[in-house]
Amino acid sequence: AQLARVEEALAAGDSAAACARVADAERMMRAPRDRRCQHPVVDALLAAKAAWCARERIRIKMDATVPDDLSTPDVELCALFANALDNAVHACFEVPEDKRWIRVKAHPAHGHFLLEVENSCATEGDDVARRGGEAPRRAHDGLLSRHGHGLSIMREIVERHDGELVCQREGGTFRLSAIWRLEM
Repeated sequence: AQLARVEEALAAGDSAAACARVADAERMMRAPRDRRCQHPVVDALLAAKAAWCARERIRIKMDATVPDDLSTPDVELCALFANALDNAVHACFEVPEDKRWIRVKAHPAHGHFLLEVENSCATEGDDVARRGGEAPRRAHDGLLSRHGHGLSIMREIVERHDGELVCQREGGTFRLSAIWRLEM
């Protein structure tokens, strides 16, 4: 639409308007400066999760190499990244603000894709651990009924792609590792 307006301005002989429309089109087409990865859908999702973390005062570090031509369907990539990050953020709600952190690593290697998310979490001795992992309702903004379903969805996706999902909790750190085969 912006380029059509440039053409209209040029046809009308209005060079000032044409220049203004070109500048508008350039701004609209410019790639975001702080891209987190090459895959546009995953990049948008990571940007949204990073903004959420900023609002919740959770330090987040992302090292994501997600090519835009990855063979894993977009809907599955979004489910994997979104569920992993949602679970990490919810776990961070259980620790004091100054101890909230998340690290995301994602990259293809040797015909497989690895997604690893580490985050701070309550330790075994905390009240949350004694309640069997159930957090207070306030920490999840009423989402307790859905808490935990994300892991089963993730496991189903990675297993469908000859992969594996492993979760480990050690002290105040939780690590989720998902690896799956990429189609060639």
